Parts: sequence; C-alpha cells; structure tokens
Amino acid sequence: MDPVTIVLTLIGASFTLMVLSLMYRESILYRFAEHTAIGFILGITLYVGCETLRTKGVAPIVAGDYIYIFPFIIGFLLFARLSKKYYWVARWPTAIIAGIGSGLALRGAVFAMFIDQIVATAKPLVAADPLTSLNNIVLLIALLGTLSYFFFTFKHTGPLGISAKIGRYAMMIFFGASLGAAVLSNTTFVIGAIDFLVSAPAWYMIPVALVVLVASELREKSRARKK
Repeated sequence: MDPVTIVLTLIGASFTLMVLSLMYRESILYRFAEHTAIGFILGITLYVGCETLRTKGVAPIVAGDYIYIFPFIIGFLLFARLSKKYYWVARWPTAIIAGIGSGLALRGAVFAMFIDQIVATAKPLVAADPLTSLNNIVLLIALLGTLSYFFFTFKHTGPLGISAKIGRYAMMIFFGASLGAAVLSNTTFVIGAIDFLVSAPAWYMIPVALVVLVASELREKSRARKK
C-alpha cells in the first residue's frame, strides 16, 4: 500500500470514528467532523455550480447562442434581495423559478404517482408462471382493499368493511417492509464502516481515538468541577 493510500485511509478512519463518537455523546470531535463535512459539501457544490455556469452558460454565449443571456439576467436579479430599496425586484425571478419548478414537479408527480402506478398495477391475472399469477392477484386484492379503506362515503361494514380491513393489513405490511428496508440499509452502512475500521491500516486509529475520547471526557469533567 503506497503512502498516499495509507494517509487517506487513516484520515477516513479518523473521521469515521469522530462521527461514531456521537453514540456516546456529542463532543468536539463529532462537531469537528460535522463542520468539516458541511464545508466540503458546500465547497463541492460551489465548484459544481461555477463549472456548470461556465460550461452551460458562458460557453454557449461565447459561441453565439445569446438566448442564454436571459437566465443570467434572471439569476442576477435574485441578488436584489440584498438591497432594502430594490428588494421587490427579486420577486420576479423568484416567481419564475417557483412557477417553472412547480410545473415540472406537478408533471413528474402525475406520471410517477398516477400514470406509472396505474400501468404498474395493470397486470394480467393469468400468467405463464403460477407464482407470477398469484403475485398479480395479491397485488390487485391489496390495491382494491387499500382504495376501499379511504372510501368514507359509507360505513365500513359488510363487504366494504372486509375490504377496508384487507387494505389496512396491506398498508401495515407495506409500512413494516419499508421500515425494515430502511433499518437494513442503515445497518449495511454501519457494517461497512466497521469493516473498514477493522482493516489495516485503519484499525491503528481505534486506540488513538479511544485515548482522545478519554482525554476529552476528563477535560470536560475537570472544567465542570472548576465551575
């Protein structure tokens, strides 16, 4: 392993241990790692924004595509929020951005939450594979039961009550499966972090982190006694 890789591994292990120290309590080590991560994210975001502005805005204008001047003007008007006198000018670009964003979001929501869902559930009940047929039948029953659960025009009694109960069970199974998947995903991250820490040379930082954590705890207790 070359020296650069060793140094990067030790730095990664150090920050991983700083973040994991939150399981004990919030300390100066965790805050340092948190602020460093936020600083890196802001720096990368600023760099990506400037690079996008250069490649998607300045370059086309220099090439003669002057239609890109209008986004520059709209973006520049947003800085009017910094002026008390011309604050109202920033409402124009804000309204344009909000309108375009709402339109795109609404279009995406219609396709993702309605059309795509309808297409995904419109499956044949009889398929070549018996398990596929059973899965499609169960999906249809769960769909109709869930829809009937939110049908409040009549009381949930009789057939409607049975269907609503099936829908409630289907939703409980879905929520439980979603929670389990989220817990499993987070557990996978923790296992990956621990596997990284116990590998060489990252594990060298574990005793160092313990010493630093104990020293920090003793320092905090000493300051508390003096107060």
